[in-house]
Amino acid sequence: MSRSPLPDGFRQHDFSVSAALDAGISRGRLRGADLRRTFHGARSTVPLPPAESEPSRAAALRRLREYRPLLREGQFFSDVSAAVLWGLPLPWHLYAEPPHVATTWPARAPRVGGTIGHAYQQPRTLRRGDWVLQSPADAWCGLAPHLTVDELVAAGDALFWRQRKLTTRARLGAAIRRFGGRRGAVKLRAAFALIRENAESAKETEWRLAIMRAGFPEPEINYPLYDSDGKLIAVFDLAYPLWVTGIDYEGQHHAANAEQFAHDIRRYNAIRRAGWADIRIAARSTRAEILDDLEAELRRHGWRPDAPSVALIDSSLSARRAPAPSRFRRIGTMPSADSSDLARPPARKREK
Repeated sequence: MSRSPLPDGFRQHDFSVSAALDAGISRGRLRGADLRRTFHGARSTVPLPPAESEPSRAAALRRLREYRPLLREGQFFSDVSAAVLWGLPLPWHLYAEPPHVATTWPARAPRVGGTIGHAYQQPRTLRRGDWVLQSPADAWCGLAPHLTVDELVAAGDALFWRQRKLTTRARLGAAIRRFGGRRGAVKLRAAFALIRENAESAKETEWRLAIMRAGFPEPEINYPLYDSDGKLIAVFDLAYPLWVTGIDYEGQHHAANAEQFAHDIRRYNAIRRAGWADIRIAARSTRAEILDDLEAELRRHGWRPDAPSVALIDSSLSARRAPAPSRFRRIGTMPSADSSDLARPPARKREK
């Protein structure tokens, strides 16, 4: 027996059983083998892509789209799911998390098989097209139980990437205060002190933290280099203007694309003519060799470890001091949750 065709709006779509019944689709038709049962009370006519060997953001987004028709009034995607929707960089394993669905307390947290429910007091939510989701700042806080401090810094930097600004420092500080003493609060405060604006990738953040943790001063982020005529030569991912040393992370496309490779050569030659060193990090570069190269270049251009100290970070979350010029901004003691510095971080100073 041939199946009856689905009405417009249900072909190549994710939909709820209740919406289908309201549209006149019979329960028998909803049991058809051509419909995927994605969640209890939900169906999909969208074909599944080929099986993936590991979790991916695309797969996580697909699961959220499949659940979206089940969202009731006042419900929204939160925590890890909101972070996925905002495009924050996450460890791969978190893309396998079930959808996080929240509502406003005192309503009960949603309880649907294959999801994680939450109930929040006075949640901050936004609507983006067909999506209702937690605010970027609150979504970042919701990652605290799942991420390390460095991973939280990378996700926090992404809130302020140069090509987009998803929130403000003040809103992020307020979100941390709302988070209170829940699990991960200490990590949030530690990460907040290390978040910087105008980065462009999680790799930049990873290397910035590795460099600082190794005992070097904090580098400038996305530092522009101009020639004597005012023409832009390059924008370094990280840089030490005082010691004319730049650092760039090169993705695989730099070597695979002939035009990009030729551009990189011209750029490198221009940097050298300007008297700068350019340390280039490849995907397979080891941390030890890059830090050795960095130390050699900084010393060659005048940096000395016995210069006035600056506070740095270590893996235990406590502040320690290591040699570096005092011209660089200090990363002081980690602010407390109710500190006024949380909402108003000290202004950054750029070397001329």
